[in-house]
Amino acid sequence: MRLNRLSAASLTLAMSLSAAAGASVSNDTLQADARATTVDHRDETVVAYTALEKDGWIFVKVEHRPTWHTYAMDNLLRAQERSGNEEPEAELPTVIHLDGAASSEGWLQSEPKDLSQPELRWYTWGFEDTSWFARRAEGDVEQLVIDAQACTADRCAMVEELAVPVLPAESGDLPDIEGLEPVRSAAGESAAEESAALPVLEGEALLDKEGKRFNDDDIFDVVTYRQLDGDCDGKVSMAELVKVTRSSSEYPRSLNWLVNFDPDEDGFVASGELAEGLRKNRARQIQRLMDVDADGNGRVTMQEHALSYAFREGREKVEEQGQKKWFNDLDLDDDGLVVEQEVTDYYRILDTARFWGYVLVHRVGMADADANGWITRKELGAALAEAEGRKRKKLTDEAEAWFDRFDGEAPDESQAVPVNALFGRLQYRQDKDIDWMLELEAPVRSLLTPACAR
Repeated sequence: MRLNRLSAASLTLAMSLSAAAGASVSNDTLQADARATTVDHRDETVVAYTALEKDGWIFVKVEHRPTWHTYAMDNLLRAQERSGNEEPEAELPTVIHLDGAASSEGWLQSEPKDLSQPELRWYTWGFEDTSWFARRAEGDVEQLVIDAQACTADRCAMVEELAVPVLPAESGDLPDIEGLEPVRSAAGESAAEESAALPVLEGEALLDKEGKRFNDDDIFDVVTYRQLDGDCDGKVSMAELVKVTRSSSEYPRSLNWLVNFDPDEDGFVASGELAEGLRKNRARQIQRLMDVDADGNGRVTMQEHALSYAFREGREKVEEQGQKKWFNDLDLDDDGLVVEQEVTDYYRILDTARFWGYVLVHRVGMADADANGWITRKELGAALAEAEGRKRKKLTDEAEAWFDRFDGEAPDESQAVPVNALFGRLQYRQDKDIDWMLELEAPVRSLLTPACAR
């Protein structure tokens, strides 16, 4: 599903809301409930959540800063119905995790405002000012976890795994339940499941020789999950993912990005969680980069980007050469400004390409039969012959060229491919493209399919 943090259409929509509210409103602050758990953006509180319990009911009050809004729990389903499209352009819905499960079933919500702009093929429903969610609770609930998206004219703030304590309600706290409406939900599906529906791929489509996965997180999830599931038991453990991605506790950043691939913290990556993890990590990267937009005009200049980076890294001056290269990589249309769509497009390829590199090295590295860190011609030939179901173990011309491209001198002075250095040689760079990655993958593609799935 194409769920967007901020696009040209949503910018237009948010601008129209701001214009209607009046220019003076933008300076107003949010006077939130003193008990609320707040979400800040650029040192301003933009949305606040208060969870209350009374007589077996859980109520969630959502207070918005003027010109800011969040989205309905059933935003995606409404967009599907209105557009007639299974993959509509839509903003991220509000998701409330109750007792560890994210489900829209059984919830009530304030009537959302129709913010759609059909002329832009944009359909979305959201809340402003104060809105409510409510649901009967089964047993004692001490805490809720909320995922959502809050937007205004030129920026968005992601609400990610926000822990909100459930407090006893006081007199006059709560809305009239009769004034709330049921959240729409496909039978038996949670909001998380609705947003994570994956395509069904079979046969040659699972090899993805055209590279569709690099532009579609859901296809990437299906293709890559099969490559990671080495024993075909339908499970990929986080421990295995840590190994594949060569992450280490010595480098906390290498572990931070893995957290979003196991949102329920059960120690396993479920089908669909790869795609959702990629989206969450990308959203965080996008917000981090767009937050350097000091004047808030939605366009980042070279100076804003460079000075912010130097400050964030605790440096006294800007490293001009490195910063110019990074900025130019982000500035896809070479107009001297970086906008959010450019950052989104940049990281969509970069993130999937990095993951692709990890998986390719892991699968090809399994050809190292004696586990000495080097893949010889004989080892590669044997692995490819087994994967392709042929007796002849001699390398094909394509595989020979691939070997020559990456080989080095092993300790015994023989020519072999160094496994540990292979990832660095495969790393994606901005001057490469999807065709480049497919070219590198093609000669060893058969190794990417686990033996149990051949």
